[in-house]
Order: sequence, then C-alpha cells, then structure tokens
Amino acid sequence: MAIELVIDKIVYGGDGIGNYNGVKVFVPYSAPQERLLVSIQVKKKDYYIGRIKEILEPSPFRVQPPCPYFFTCGGCHFQHLQYDYQLVVKKLIANEALQRIGKVSCLASNPKPAPRQWHYRNKTQFPLSPPHKIGYFQRKTHQIVETEKCLLHPTIFDSIRRFFKNSIKEASETIYDENRHEGNIRHIILRQGFNTDECLVIIVTKEERVKQAVYQELIHLDGTNIVGIVQNINPIKTNRVLGDKFRTLVGRGFYYEKILDKKFKIAAGSFFQVNTAQTETLAQMVLKFFQPQGSEEVLDLFSGVGTFAIILADFVKKITGVEINPIAVADARENLELNSIKNVEFFCQNAESALAKFNQIDLVILDPPRKGLTSELIRSIVGLKPRRLCYISCNPTTLARDLAQFDQLGYEATEIELVDLFPQTYHIETVAKIMPKQ
Repeated sequence: MAIELVIDKIVYGGDGIGNYNGVKVFVPYSAPQERLLVSIQVKKKDYYIGRIKEILEPSPFRVQPPCPYFFTCGGCHFQHLQYDYQLVVKKLIANEALQRIGKVSCLASNPKPAPRQWHYRNKTQFPLSPPHKIGYFQRKTHQIVETEKCLLHPTIFDSIRRFFKNSIKEASETIYDENRHEGNIRHIILRQGFNTDECLVIIVTKEERVKQAVYQELIHLDGTNIVGIVQNINPIKTNRVLGDKFRTLVGRGFYYEKILDKKFKIAAGSFFQVNTAQTETLAQMVLKFFQPQGSEEVLDLFSGVGTFAIILADFVKKITGVEINPIAVADARENLELNSIKNVEFFCQNAESALAKFNQIDLVILDPPRKGLTSELIRSIVGLKPRRLCYISCNPTTLARDLAQFDQLGYEATEIELVDLFPQTYHIETVAKIMPKQ
C-alpha cells in the first residue's frame, strides 16, 4: 500500500510524522514540510509505519547525507537535515516533551551547537557477527552493516576496525553468534582522550581466553597512541555489552582525559560523556546555574568518574559524590589525587540509600541514566531542602516526567538549557535549573 503524505514534524526517536485519514504515519529519514509517496510497512490500530518510496516535494531543510551507509546503519538519524535545522528540531522535541508530559511552563533555550559536527565521539562500540562481520547494527535490527569509515568518531577508529577484521580472521578466532550463544568475540570498544590523544581498546569476549594473535600487533599500528588493550568477559546470553570482569592484556586498563584544566583517569568500564568538548560546556553550565559563593555543601548523585564534582570543587566548601559503579568510584578517588583536591569524597552506593546520611544540603547535581529518577529518590532529595538543583538529562521524556514530580513537591524548573552532544542524531542533552517555588 502506497499513500501520499505531508510530513508535519519530527518526533522523539527521529521519525517524521504525518496524518493520513486521521491515522498517524511515522516515516524514517523524512523532513518537515515535504510531500512524499510512502509505502506502508506496518499497520497498527492507532498508527502506521512507512518507508519513503518517492520524494514528491523535498523539504527546504533536506540535504544530501555525506555518509554512504546512512540509510542502512542505525547510528545516525539526521544526516539528511541541515545542521542548523537539526538544532531547531531538537528544541521542538525537548519543549514538546517538557510541556506535554511535565506541564513545564519554562521553555528550553536554543541548543548550544557542537564545535564539531563530525568526528566528535570519543567512544565507539563495534558489534561483531559470524563469519567476520564488524560494524554497526542496522536500524531496529541486530543485522550488522559493515562500514569502512564512520563520520562520527575519530578516523583512527576506522583503522583499528580494519586491523581487527583482518587479525581475527588470520588468528582463526571465533566470533560470537548471539542466536546460538556460541563463539567468542562479541564487541570491540574504542575510547580516546581528545585532549590527551590516548586511546584505549576493549575486546569483549564470551570466553575467559582470547588468542594473543588477535591483538598483539595492534600497539604498533601507525597513527595510534594506544595506551592499553583490555579484555572484558561477558559469558551471559544478553544484549548488555559489558560483563563484570576486566583483564588488562597490554599496557594499562585506563586512559587519561583533560577537561577545563582538570585531569581524569577513565577506566575501561567507567562512564564518560561521549562528546569531550560539550562536556566542558555542561560543566560550565552547572557553574552558571549554581553561582556558588564558596560556602556551599554539594551532593553529586550519579557522579561517575567525578567530572562535575572535581570541576566544581574549587568553588564550594564540600562535595559528596555518589555512584553505584565501583570501577567509576575507584577512578573518581584517583582523580581527586591527580588534581590535589581535598574537599570532595565519593561513596559507592545507590542514590536512594546514600541520602539517608544527610539532613540538609545546599546544592544537588543530578546526572542519572536515560531512565531518569525514581519517585522515592525525588522525595528524598526534596526532603533535604536544597536551595538549587541542576538536573542533567539525555532523555527529555523522563526529564519531563521527573520535573512534574518535583513540581508537585514544591520545586520548579526556572531555567532549561539544551546542549547538542550528539550531532546527526535525535539525541539532545538537557540541563534544568530547579529551585523551590516562591
């Protein structure tokens, strides 16, 4: 079935949406204001999913995607849109979620554009599948698209991918088959310090062993500054990428990065924002929202390797960081030593139980995972009567939900800023300043 459709807007997830006889139709890789001939692929009771068969009248914001894999690889969503318009779309998506879900009256600002629109990612995860495929998952599948190069990460990552494609085959090492739960190598993860040029390589395997011939020559690859090669063992049949066990094969199991003159150790299993330059923007935004006077006590929940706590430490009296990942907490404590910081401490604990130690706090930093906060945690935070909160979110829908709960408990968002950490995708980082209602 083919229909003619006009695209009204782009929604969270990256698809364009139009209306056909009262039914919403979602169309990937479409753009607002364009008239399309759409082939309907899926029919549900309340909506259809279609595919562009022909562009009858293109959107004025449509451009030719520079990546030849764009329409098959699932890594990007917006390469077909002018970058300035990508920012407009992200602002509309964020504000729609904030108003519809959270009933937030405060509108988000224009997004802070990324200094780099391409080659900005400091981390890439390559899944593998038999016989010797290594690339990215095709959109909404686990079929791997082999990509000779990716425009979102450093070019050296492409060279490392090619190295592994050859070395795994030459070493006769097996590749993991997720359907049969057989084979060994599951993922190759690459991480780089943009301000230090250090590169860390993680080989994720099903088994405890990995053939040395797979990686032994990698350290000599031209143009790289590989400081360590790490094995992660994940023996479970799961979509989760990393297992719990790490083993350093060559060099060290971590790399260093610098943010705003602070040095950070980042282990193979630690979280760090994927856009280094925009992480600096986020840190500066936290400082702007808090406007510290030097006497404040701060609670940093989901503190990771201590990025925000360490940058903020010079401006406040004391910071307590809380993080459930023990690897990240170990990094955070070492980062205190690296930067000679004495007024910060980190606890390895879940956020809900950690709050029992406090009666009151001045400032709270929140940087939770995509799923956001629990109702219990929000109530506990409000119970500490903070003067200001800074909520950093990569998901505007869960942020909106959580802001609605804060509002019910007497706290409201007074400023909301957007930072584009993820050019060419629908993702947007949102930073909300939350204060007691007057």
